[in-house]
Amino acid sequence: IRNLDDLEHLISSFPSGKQMNVRYVRYSDPINEVLRSIEIDHKWFMTERCSLDKKNGFWPCKPIEEIKVSKNTKKQSTTLIDYLDARKNKISASLVHVNFDIPYPLAGIMDKHYYGTGLVVDSEKGLVIIDRNTVPISMGDVKLTFAGSLQIPGRVEYIHPIHNIVLLSYDVDLIGSTPVQSAEFNVEKIDEGDEVWLFGLKSDHQLYSQKTNVSSIDPLMLPSSLSFRDTNIEVINLTNAPDEIVGVLSDENGLIRAMWTSFSYRSRGESYQINRGIHAELISDFIDSFVKEESLYSLELELNYIPLFAARKLGLSDDWISRFESQKENKQRMLVVKNVIAGSPIIDEIKSGDMILTINGSLIGSYRDFEVAIQEKHPRLEIWRDKDKIEIFASTSELNGNSIDEAIFWAGAHIHKPHRALSQRGIESKGVYVAFNNYGSPATRYGLSAGLSVIEVDDTPISNLIDFKESIRSKKISDTIKLGTLSWNGSKNVITMKLNNRYWPAYEIKKNGYEWNRAVIK
Repeated sequence: IRNLDDLEHLISSFPSGKQMNVRYVRYSDPINEVLRSIEIDHKWFMTERCSLDKKNGFWPCKPIEEIKVSKNTKKQSTTLIDYLDARKNKISASLVHVNFDIPYPLAGIMDKHYYGTGLVVDSEKGLVIIDRNTVPISMGDVKLTFAGSLQIPGRVEYIHPIHNIVLLSYDVDLIGSTPVQSAEFNVEKIDEGDEVWLFGLKSDHQLYSQKTNVSSIDPLMLPSSLSFRDTNIEVINLTNAPDEIVGVLSDENGLIRAMWTSFSYRSRGESYQINRGIHAELISDFIDSFVKEESLYSLELELNYIPLFAARKLGLSDDWISRFESQKENKQRMLVVKNVIAGSPIIDEIKSGDMILTINGSLIGSYRDFEVAIQEKHPRLEIWRDKDKIEIFASTSELNGNSIDEAIFWAGAHIHKPHRALSQRGIESKGVYVAFNNYGSPATRYGLSAGLSVIEVDDTPISNLIDFKESIRSKKISDTIKLGTLSWNGSKNVITMKLNNRYWPAYEIKKNGYEWNRAVIK
């Protein structure tokens, strides 16, 4: 590469997805060369060449067009390591290394590169389970690596809107005769003290195994955030578990008792993660619901456990206390409403502090009981408030696994529909959400910051992305625009912004099936 002409000619001759070896030197170390393999990407990012126009001082750009080729991925096979331990052979045949690259910060997700250990749950259909800390949103590129040798592309099938699990898929023809096996589950109840085996893949793709014990099973309590946060779930803690390994927990026969997953959260502006186990019964139920194409319903409540003595202090009658004490798995506790998620269909009927007694006549003693019982449109609830029992015929929300399936990039801001994490934070779903702004853009200069919602454009109300797209479509290169915004704490503000469509043009990226299409908004 001698100049920009050489570089343009080379890039224009490679299709999107093509691997290219690059040799370069750093200014900090000009003697030693560095060799890297990079992937050409025309899908998420346009390639342009800009030259100074000395007459007007602008830098007009012309796109470097992508060469179009047929997408025939080569079919390959690999072998698995033969271990002396039969349990290792069984588990390793179901583990796959997952890489996920996010092109743009969206939905409170700032990092761009993730990796973790996935579990093949159907080798015939090519289905893989992974956690949401590895695949936090659907917009991005999935790569699956089998046996540390064979890497193929994957697809995001379904992101669980409530829990820390994602279903991926891959084309089974691309791995040829690689001896991948579907994992088998043991959905029996797991207890404190149970002996389990932790399996996962290290960063160098080598198998990790450790014999350990379940130390406790506790409710997961994570701080509020503007990104995904799991709620209403009990998770498994292990004795002396490693921080850097995620994967599965198996029994002595190699049956999966739980996924050992990474939960991400933010606190005081910093990102953290903890590893905890999700019981196989929840995972297996999720897979079955996906295969059967069943809907997922939610009352959009955040719950807590309280001990029965506390419920008695809050006025619960002795009769109901006795009924909870007589449960088969008596843990001397019950569920109470912690928060009502913004936009919940029963926000006017349920209050924080309400105690959940029954759903459709069945006593509710756990998070899992509650989640299973509300999988219909209109469940009947009995709750206790103050000193009275109240009956409610509730309406549930039907949730989907699409995550963020469309985004608009305008004036340097990344904009999409409000995501569920905002409602969990108590932010009402209004307008469109600003997830990020690029430095040097009009959005940064005029204060259209991440975390704001745009609810008006030039005094016209904005309800969704369609409204917003139509409101900006006719704006010229240097027009001035007035935006009505709403912050996370409910305060309204007006921003007057001068556009710069020459360097920050508007475009959208939208999901169509498994493909993402990019189009300029004109």
